[in-house]
Amino acid sequence: TRRTNQVGGQMMSVQASPGALAAPAAALTELSDTVFKVAATFAEAEKKAERAAQVSRRTNTMTTKFQNLALSATEQEFETTDNASDYYANNSKLILQSALEGVTDAKVRTQITSDYQTLYDSNRVNFIKTARTKIYDRNTAEMLEKASNLKKDAATGSLSQRNKAMNELFGSDGQLGIYDLMADIGYITDVDAVNYNASARSEIAEIRVDSELAAATVSQSSDDAGAVLLKLLQNDPSFADLDPDTRNNLTTRATNLQNTLMQREIRLADKAEKDGLAKAKRERETN
Repeated sequence: TRRTNQVGGQMMSVQASPGALAAPAAALTELSDTVFKVAATFAEAEKKAERAAQVSRRTNTMTTKFQNLALSATEQEFETTDNASDYYANNSKLILQSALEGVTDAKVRTQITSDYQTLYDSNRVNFIKTARTKIYDRNTAEMLEKASNLKKDAATGSLSQRNKAMNELFGSDGQLGIYDLMADIGYITDVDAVNYNASARSEIAEIRVDSELAAATVSQSSDDAGAVLLKLLQNDPSFADLDPDTRNNLTTRATNLQNTLMQREIRLADKAEKDGLAKAKRERETN
């Protein structure tokens, strides 16, 4: 409260630090930044988890649907592999549309689409393979059935039917026979084609022999059976394609049939002779 001769611009004995004064505010700012970073990290992790779960769930569903689609190839009757490929592509699109339904997150859609492409490619191989195998099996069975009918025509049909059937079976004028055609397509191997051709020729000859033996059985003539046996023994051209085992079996059948019919004829002759003698005796006694 008194005047002094000292000036007022003197250094204060206790000075305040600006850094210290700013420390609380800096601490609050740093805490705020840390809280923001932590919150952002948690939010990002949570978003990733949600995306992963969504992708996983929808990918699992796609996996099941693709497995069922691949198995469905055994239930379809495709005419060609192109039909099978179109069927697979169309049903695969439905699987993708279902997986992306309701998805708005671009990253999730991208990942689902990527997983879809992987599933599409891996399952398509099995689907087409199964479909192709079924197509080949069905076509092979149909062509073998046709060949079976042709063999019957070639053995027992009219002359025109026989010629037509033989041409279709074994080829003519540069046209492949049915077995060679199957080998050319890839349904059977070349070795199978050779075996099928040889077997078919033998079967046709066997059917012809069976037909002639049946006719001899109906006629009850040992001479007819003997004529068939003679053809077999002399290797008649109409029976030339018989394989050795079949020829032996047919020869035995023809021999047995001839013997059976001869015995029958002898019995009938004996009976006729006895009947004749008895009749003559009765006539003598009557006279």
